[in-house]
Amino acid sequence: MAWPVSEYLHIAVLTSPHGVKGEMKAKILSDLPDRLAGLEEVYLFSPNAKQNLGKRKIESVRGAAHDLVKLAGVESREEAEKLKGTYLSLSRAEAMPLAEGQYYITDLIGMRVSDLNRGLIGTLKDVLDTPSGDLFVIKREGAKDLLLPIRGGSLGEVDFAEGVIQVELPEGLWEIYE
Repeated sequence: MAWPVSEYLHIAVLTSPHGVKGEMKAKILSDLPDRLAGLEEVYLFSPNAKQNLGKRKIESVRGAAHDLVKLAGVESREEAEKLKGTYLSLSRAEAMPLAEGQYYITDLIGMRVSDLNRGLIGTLKDVLDTPSGDLFVIKREGAKDLLLPIRGGSLGEVDFAEGVIQVELPEGLWEIYE
């Protein structure tokens, strides 16, 4: 069975109102900090990211980090407050193409993670973007989450047919968690 990939990619999440005229702060989830700039419309998804709330026109994007968004139909602070936690998303067809060996994080979340030496070690819970690079958060059964820095060969094959990410844990990392 092939690993399911979402038809939509979440590029930002609305975090709070900004001012009194319906503008909102957005946390950008894309590697492209200006991803919202130039977009005419986005899909809105519920805070649990499961329910498509339809398309909404973007009236403006501003701020040094392109993180202040004004959506059509949102004219007050109270209306903006109701959208707190809502995801701004694109269809996969509208997404930026990826280079070989790059993946959309949303496609990887929930996949099983297997170490070359230990076999199955857990499931990918999250990917944190840190100054020193990506950090896999691997949920382990009956144990605390394992944090795996992804750099220099620690990420192996990603098998979408089986839903498995192959990794190689750096020497000593497993022992820290045991």
